[in-house]
Amino acid sequence: MPGKRPRTPAGPQNADDRPGVVAAGERRPLREGPEIRFVPATAVDDHGTMLIKAVGYDHPDAVRLVEAIQQEVVERYGGPDETPVSVADFAPPRGLFLVGYVDGTAVACAGWRSHGEHGEDAELKRMYVVPSARGNGYARRLLAEIERTAREAGRRRVILETGDRQPEAVTLYRSAGYTDVEPFGLYACAPESIHLGKVLKEPAPAG
Repeated sequence: MPGKRPRTPAGPQNADDRPGVVAAGERRPLREGPEIRFVPATAVDDHGTMLIKAVGYDHPDAVRLVEAIQQEVVERYGGPDETPVSVADFAPPRGLFLVGYVDGTAVACAGWRSHGEHGEDAELKRMYVVPSARGNGYARRLLAEIERTAREAGRRRVILETGDRQPEAVTLYRSAGYTDVEPFGLYACAPESIHLGKVLKEPAPAG
């Protein structure tokens, strides 16, 4: 879900954070990583099927959705999320960015990037569903896909940072098994920040 208003950096930073944001016109191909076996997944509702695709963080649909995220963050917190991110953060095998499509229109997104001294965790970033598509279970479906792909890439848990002005996000994550973890990143000391995590377990054998 969206992040926070700007604050002075405090607390331990992600070892993979890189200064700056995606530069206009910067293009990098999405490379298939040997550690990630991405299989498109679907979630069906009354309006049709959401097809989830892995794309580059600089893909036009991803860029539009991230811009919408930042606008919502400004409305809720008074400023954009200034956490440093880059296109490379979400490139396999160190990360992944997903966009959900309904009837060919991009309506949702989420990504994960490696976090920790050895990249053992997956940090969830840019979880978002456009207002017109909310209430259909798309965020929960994307979250499940984030967990699946991170687990298959060898990550041991998913961590994230959200805030107290996003109660719907907090409810989603806690209902999916996320619990409080040690604060991290740019907003580690922000009083409105909420830091959550979930250990990724191997799926039970079929049958």
